[in-house]
Amino acid sequence: MNPWTRRQFLSRSGAVSLAGLFPWRGWKVPGRVSERDLLSLSDFLIENDRDAVLARIAAFAGQGWTRDELLGAIFLAGLREVNPDPCGFKFHCVMVSHSAALLADTAPAAEALLPVLFNASDFKHSQERDRREGDFRLVAAPEPQAGTLDELVDALRLGLEDWSADACDRAATGAARHVTEATVLDRLFDGLWVHGMRDFHNLGHKIIFVAQTYRMLRRLPRPALAEPALRSLCKALLIGGGEEARIGSPQSHALAREPKKAWRGDAASDPEHAIEVLRILRSVKQGEGGAAIAELLEDGASPAAVWDGYRLFAAEQHLHAPGLLAVHPLTTINASRFAAERALDPVKRRFLLLQTAEWQVAYRRSFTDGKPAGLAIDALEPGDAIGAERLLETKSRLKTIPQALHVAKHPRGARSLMSALSSRVRRKGDEHHYHKYIAAVDEERGLMHPALAPHLLAASVCYVPGPSARDTDFARH
Repeated sequence: MNPWTRRQFLSRSGAVSLAGLFPWRGWKVPGRVSERDLLSLSDFLIENDRDAVLARIAAFAGQGWTRDELLGAIFLAGLREVNPDPCGFKFHCVMVSHSAALLADTAPAAEALLPVLFNASDFKHSQERDRREGDFRLVAAPEPQAGTLDELVDALRLGLEDWSADACDRAATGAARHVTEATVLDRLFDGLWVHGMRDFHNLGHKIIFVAQTYRMLRRLPRPALAEPALRSLCKALLIGGGEEARIGSPQSHALAREPKKAWRGDAASDPEHAIEVLRILRSVKQGEGGAAIAELLEDGASPAAVWDGYRLFAAEQHLHAPGLLAVHPLTTINASRFAAERALDPVKRRFLLLQTAEWQVAYRRSFTDGKPAGLAIDALEPGDAIGAERLLETKSRLKTIPQALHVAKHPRGARSLMSALSSRVRRKGDEHHYHKYIAAVDEERGLMHPALAPHLLAASVCYVPGPSARDTDFARH
């Protein structure tokens, strides 16, 4: 696609001034946009080229559509138009929508629209790729299964357990009719979280799709959005099914059902146990990770400390194998941790925590086993003082991690570094993993023990656009 000129941007967006496009803080007009409006904008996004789509998004923003409504229409277009099989690759245009929302939430006014424009642009690229690879369309919904929400949730669970596409499609279509407010989502998704982690299809993207779907529907609980979302989600959850992909799942279920001792539940994290989790994950065999973590929990470690250990391990992967693949351990933790928080059943919460260990071991085996050992994240020492912006202009990011740790250890420095990382992604991020990753970093570091959070933030400098990256065309204009 040709980059925009400023004149083209303004003319195609209906001559809306930039000053009118970006002051987003005062927009909130709940319920102003109807389901018909969402579907109409979704149709427009599907039927028109990228330039026209970006111009329409900008124009609607100037007319008062909220970011949730704009992102909801983009999310809806992706669900209707892009194949969820495989769950990843081009389908990231759907799985990045809530990450874009988070980056918009924390943006200064001048950058608040950029994540939305990125999601729209990414959808158009995915749509074009999908057309070359079979031209998927979400077919018309079947006759919805009747019943109460609880009955439909049970039918959905049974359909997923039986790997029955028809049963899931009917149950999902019926359940979507009940999504008229966010309060029903916990009941609806309680049977979906564990299915997002029962197999390791395509590096674990299923749980990311489950979490992103829940969170988008929580922002915009509309049946018109819920129906394609739940139907597409079920298609993704039914991909595969071979035993070879079910890494650790049977063991994690057994350990979650019958812990030998009660866990410490809501106890705070502590660095000692988090470091012990980190050490376990570095060496434990596949299929034994959940058991090792269960034993640590039964010996007194808190779930919060275990999550911190997982986060440290995910950050360490950047030190061993920097690049796109190394973002997946953390983006999966972000999804599985969210799932464990929302799950109503304590057995499911325990399963999600233990299964996350098995997946982290799977990442280690895929990315770093057999390679020379890299830096140990718990052995890092702060380097010399340097400004956050200068850190990001350095070509060799690995060499700047000690300096980033120095910045991140001070609250003001951590805020400055996080702001600089997020701004760089908003303005220069031309690939969905940048957005997914930095949004996950911001959420997860806020949940960590204060002594450990700087390490995650420091390692995140390894995956943002580099010093030679240009602003996207819509950021420039």
